Amino acid sequence: MTALMPERTPATASPRTSAVTVEELNYWERAVALYVSSMPSRFRAGTVSREQMHAWMLEGAERLGLEEIRRQARYADGHHRLWMSHLVTAEVERRHKARFPMKGRLNRAEQGAANSVFVLAPVSGLREVPEVDGVCPCGGKGYVEINDPGLDPELSYSLDCPVHRAGASWWRGGARVAAGQAVSA
Repeated sequence: MTALMPERTPATASPRTSAVTVEELNYWERAVALYVSSMPSRFRAGTVSREQMHAWMLEGAERLGLEEIRRQARYADGHHRLWMSHLVTAEVERRHKARFPMKGRLNRAEQGAANSVFVLAPVSGLREVPEVDGVCPCGGKGYVEINDPGLDPELSYSLDCPVHRAGASWWRGGARVAAGQAVSA
């Protein structure tokens, strides 16, 4: 396989292939690109240069293609949101593990993406709407009913779905931001 040789562009001073720049990738897209790249699964923090991290991200984007990177990133984001709320179903977890079987490598890719976003290169203003790979626990309603049969029915409650609720982070001013649309600050 031919390694990608990133070239510098004077306008952005960051690596670029003909298809995409690192700045065009959001956090989850960077993480997925790193996961599928030739990035070693283990290395010491601080031993990898900015240019090398960007080269791995671009390699991963070239390897899978931008559309597939974005699709997998939406699923990874959806899984993460459900996981943070303790709402991951067995089906969603199974699909996530099939997509990312090496948990340590995914953790390393997320760490590299986080460093890239917050330290190395800004993210574009584009936001992708997270998705659930499978049936979301809310069933698309925006909330999850919590009814424990052993509990008093008066103690039942519902939780906002972190993926489908109306107040999620990709909603601004009551209007949903379409995928690929810039979000103004």
